[in-house]
Amino acid sequence: MKFTRQDFCGARNARGYNMDDVVRLTGLHRNTIQRYESGGPTSAETMRKLEALYSEWMDNPETPIETLLADVASYLEDTARYLRSEAWSIDDKLHRVNRLTVEFAKLRDSLGLSCDESTNGQD
Repeated sequence: MKFTRQDFCGARNARGYNMDDVVRLTGLHRNTIQRYESGGPTSAETMRKLEALYSEWMDNPETPIETLLADVASYLEDTARYLRSEAWSIDDKLHRVNRLTVEFAKLRDSLGLSCDESTNGQD
């Protein structure tokens, strides 16, 4: 399956994956993936691994972004109930809000099309 660097980056971001996820899924070194995504030269073996991952993404049309949106909406509802509860300490509530902030950062990054690591994969 032929694909461009932009296709790969868009598919990665749409699925909410950061570069570390691609490292885990392909076994490639992080620098190799960065070089590919920035337009640098890549070996045939690297392209074979990236093509296999991209093909898997394209064969599964249901993107995780839909699941992520549903999870964030559910988590928002739970957090609202949690914050209204008097049974939890302020520290517990702050922890919950901080976790929600992380989930929103993941969602924001998933909706972007940039492969720039400064805005992607902030866990």
